[in-house]
Amino acid sequence: EKKNAIPLNKLSSQVSSDEISRKPEDDQAEHTEQSEMQETNDDAEKKKARNDLLQAVEEGAAGSLVNLVFNKSCRKAEVLGVVSEQKYFHKGYARRFFAAAGEMLESIINEEAYVPASAFVSDDENDIENSNRLSEKGPPEEIVPDEDSTEALLFMRACSMIICRYLEGMTTKSQSFRENAISEEIFSVAELLHDV
Repeated sequence: EKKNAIPLNKLSSQVSSDEISRKPEDDQAEHTEQSEMQETNDDAEKKKARNDLLQAVEEGAAGSLVNLVFNKSCRKAEVLGVVSEQKYFHKGYARRFFAAAGEMLESIINEEAYVPASAFVSDDENDIENSNRLSEKGPPEEIVPDEDSTEALLFMRACSMIICRYLEGMTTKSQSFRENAISEEIFSVAELLHDV
């Protein structure tokens, strides 16, 4: 039994002087440094998500925002989380986003791009006047969704989700939420969605 025991003088030489002289404050400082690095990484990711969101609507293609929010890489939670944080998506960014989104949304609504093409009446392909009208007799027997109308509906849904998260972020930040704190751009997008 004594043959397997390590003599005390050899045991103490195996423990480094750094480990002996290490203080709890050193561990706390190391943990704080790691936390700061994590916060820096989180900040960078949130700023990237914000910039991607702004770029998506400023490109002028509804598909960019739809892909950002509804694609399979699950960025929806990340993007919507950024919108609700005033630190990353303050009023200036919100106005920029909603101004660009409002123009696209107004175009989608005016052109009725959210309605599938099969819902429009057109017996004659050359009859341009009637091809853009919905049937007065009621909807056709079968309305088949198409890619363009689906993208338009998803864009409208993304806009409504972003408005909700932005307003939630405003109310949690300040208990004294005022109606005049909502910029004209945000209100106009919400109004367009409400009217549809």
